[in-house]
Amino acid sequence: MSKEAIICVQLDYVRDFHCDGKFCDAQCCQKWRIEIDRDTYKKYKKIKDPKWRKRICENIHRSKKTGRWEIALDEAEKCPFLGDDLLCVIQRNLGEEYLSQVCASYPRQTYRFRKFMERSLTMSCPLALKLAMRNDRPLGLEQILLAPGNMHIIDRCGSDAMNRYIVDLQLLTIPILQQRVITIGQRLQLLGLVIEIVESYVKKGQDIPVADIEAAIAACDYEGLKSVNDLGQVLSLFNRLVEEGLEKISLDGHNYVADVIDALDLQDGELRVSQLLDKYLEQERFYQEYVEKPYAQMIENFVVNTWFAGCYPMKIEEDIGNNYRMFSLFMQLTKLYLLAIAVKKKESLKQMDILALLERMAVLFEHSRRYIEIGWEFVNSKVEG
Repeated sequence: MSKEAIICVQLDYVRDFHCDGKFCDAQCCQKWRIEIDRDTYKKYKKIKDPKWRKRICENIHRSKKTGRWEIALDEAEKCPFLGDDLLCVIQRNLGEEYLSQVCASYPRQTYRFRKFMERSLTMSCPLALKLAMRNDRPLGLEQILLAPGNMHIIDRCGSDAMNRYIVDLQLLTIPILQQRVITIGQRLQLLGLVIEIVESYVKKGQDIPVADIEAAIAACDYEGLKSVNDLGQVLSLFNRLVEEGLEKISLDGHNYVADVIDALDLQDGELRVSQLLDKYLEQERFYQEYVEKPYAQMIENFVVNTWFAGCYPMKIEEDIGNNYRMFSLFMQLTKLYLLAIAVKKKESLKQMDILALLERMAVLFEHSRRYIEIGWEFVNSKVEG
């Protein structure tokens, strides 16, 4: 691949990110598999200082699982190159050019298409989460020139449809998700209507009439727009994820699954969807009062970040309809958890509680391959059924 600078579309918070291990106790340098790319490993083998060459190479081994080089964590499951000041000793002593692609890039997440790239930050980084989930301003998109250089890049160059449509689709749809005169549920409903229109053009390989669709959106009667509500499917997906063991207690020990069970009285035996919907609508007032009103911008930013960073509506294959349906169910599942903690904590619910839950969901959406597989299998089975 060329090393020349190419166009990169990124969320505007990326430019504000500066790594500070003291902010988060260097979480990315602990308990995670830290991969070393081949070029960086070769560079380590050629370090002139024998002490540094020995120290670094002795702490790198080939993974039995992946066959790739990775850093061997110490007994405390920390990177052996993490200094007492929570900064990297390799960077401090040898220079930034000796960082691996993963270490130099994280938490930046870069996708390369044929003639452009897209970049965001992964929400598993607490500082990135703080930047993205601000409650005082919406996320914006910007275009820069970016030279690949020493960075970890995920190639998504294989699909003609992906390369042709993804930017137009995201530029068309993100303003819908940021339409503040309607609720998030209504925005998801409007997004679905637009995806239905766009899908026919994509399937036929035709250009998307962006200007015409934008005009139709502007003329939309928002007052008559219903909020998306697929509670039956959301609970079916929830049960499937619980059965798979993917809906676990979070890192802070909070049992979100138990909160959902309590909020909807699911422990009272199997209830009909109509009964559950009544209970859900009854409890929704707590979500509106303690989540939606005070943290509307934060929730919007979470939705927009998930859509853009996940390359929706083409996250998986080119079926933009099912990609939208999976995204919509994931957002409704997130709302279900938010509703549940709002019912439980009410006026004692704090911003950090919201952030903790959004971080948990974002990490699942970004890093759990099985989570996405189940979501994709679920929407496809519903369509086939």
